[in-house]
Parts: sequence; structure tokens; C-alpha cells
Amino acid sequence: MAVPFSRIVLAFDESLASRVALEYACALARRGAMLTVAYAVNEAVTVASATTANGFAALDPAPLIKAVDERGAAVLKAGLAACATLGVAAEDVFLHDAPTAGIVEFARERNIDLVVVGTHGREGVRRALLGSVAEGILHASTIPLLVVTAHAVAPRSDSVFERALVAIDDSDPAREAMRTAAQLSTGLGTHLTVCNVIDSRDLQSKAATYGYDPNPFESNMHAAALKLLREAAEPDGTSLTADDLVVVEGEPAAAIEHAANQRNCDLIVLGSHGRRGIARLFLGSVAESVVRKSSRPVLVVPPRASHR
Repeated sequence: MAVPFSRIVLAFDESLASRVALEYACALARRGAMLTVAYAVNEAVTVASATTANGFAALDPAPLIKAVDERGAAVLKAGLAACATLGVAAEDVFLHDAPTAGIVEFARERNIDLVVVGTHGREGVRRALLGSVAEGILHASTIPLLVVTAHAVAPRSDSVFERALVAIDDSDPAREAMRTAAQLSTGLGTHLTVCNVIDSRDLQSKAATYGYDPNPFESNMHAAALKLLREAAEPDGTSLTADDLVVVEGEPAAAIEHAANQRNCDLIVLGSHGRRGIARLFLGSVAESVVRKSSRPVLVVPPRASHR
């Protein structure tokens, strides 16, 4: 089987969220990918923040920079040790830059094809590297991003991503997400649930206001959704295991999470920066909401046009 991702970078800060993300990164690396563990911090910003917070007019930055660098080295050492325990020989990199910019630029320069990052999600009060930075990478990167929350269940040592829910609409980003899901299917044996969300709340509200029957319109929406799913599950020249096509209704992020729960999926895949169509499903608030709230990893895939 082909490796779906060959070069992976993990944003690591030794938090619970990043430790869970490390387990996923290692599970993928054991299938043949190269893994880099990255720690990013901008010493100049750290020194400036410390000076402002303590009200000092002048501060020798050297001791603080040394402490920050020692902390980074210790974090990376712990990350490599954790990878080794999981059977993965990873390399490490200390990025002297703001976490979002540092990770994004490193991934671009090294031709990385998957960024893995943890996030505290809805439970996070402290959002150190992860949390706000995960969303920053989501906006800035043109590389697929695997976001893992601290409350996600770690993968089993012998398997990763047995079933993925692929949430699609009729957009280029969704088609790219489907291509990536197909790579997971062929490379990891992942079974796919392909899902389309119908949000008929506005239709029902207008029907109640103006007194018309919404059922014919909803039937047409369901028929169009099923047609979309059938076409997506049979991409040209691609062999995949898409054995479950489902149309769900409601607020998109909540409906996606509910469908994934019902079908015992261990991954959600969706596209990013979708801007086509009047009723665009992705991205913006929907994918960000799924990333923050999901109890399972979320793989966010950018459009092909800006990927490489």
C-alpha cells in the first residue's frame, strides 16, 4: 500500500494535546513517512513580553533567551524520546519564530505534505502553542493539517484511521478532501463514510413565514445530495472503500460531529477555504468549529490549486 503522507511535521510543546498528536504522527510515520518534531518560539517576542509584564525599563535579555532555548531543547528531547518509545526515529527542529509562521514556513521550505498539531479545543483555558496556533496554521498553510484535540482517543499501536467521515459539498476544496480520503483508503485501508450536510433551517423559516410547503424543496435537496455523494464515491481512476453514503440535516458542524459519532469514525476529513456557491459549506466558521469541538482528529485539506 502507498504511504498517504511521506513527510510529516509535528508541532510539539509537550502539552497533553501535543502528546496525543505525537501518537498519531508516529502511527503514520510507522507506515513509512519521515517525521520531524518541531518546537517554535520567538525569543524577541518573549523578552519583550516579559519586560512589559514586569514593568522594567531595561532588561538583559541573555538569561531569558538562554532559559527559553534550554526549555525548547528539553521539549524537543522529550518529543524524540516519546517517538522512539513508539518505534519511530524522528528528527527535530527548533524554529526561532512565532509558532504559526515558523511551522508554516518550515513546512513550505521542506516540502512537507502533512502538518500535525494538537489543540486544547473547547476545553482549553491555556492555549499555548496549540489552540490559537492550530487555527492560525489552518488559515495560513496550504498543506493538509491534522488537528488532534487533547480529549481525542490515542490510536491503537497496530492501526490508525480505520473509518473516516469525509464531509463534502460541491466545491473544489471538498473534491480535494475526497482525493486525500481516497489516498487514506488505498494507503491505510481506511473505510470511508461520505457525508453531505443539508441545512434547511432557513428554508423552513421562510416556509413558515410565507406559508408554503417546504417538502418538495427538501426532497430536491436530498436527491441532489445523494447524487453528489454517489459521484464523489466513484472518482475516476481511484480505488477506494467508500461503503457508507449519508445525508444529514442541521447546523453543519454539529451534524458532521453527530454523524461521525453514530458511525464510530476515528477521523473527520474536510476541505478548506471553500468559496464557491451561494450555500458554501466549507470553510471559515464550519471547519474551525469542527476543529475546536470534535472529539476525534480532523484532517483539513486545502485546495489543490494552492497546495504545491
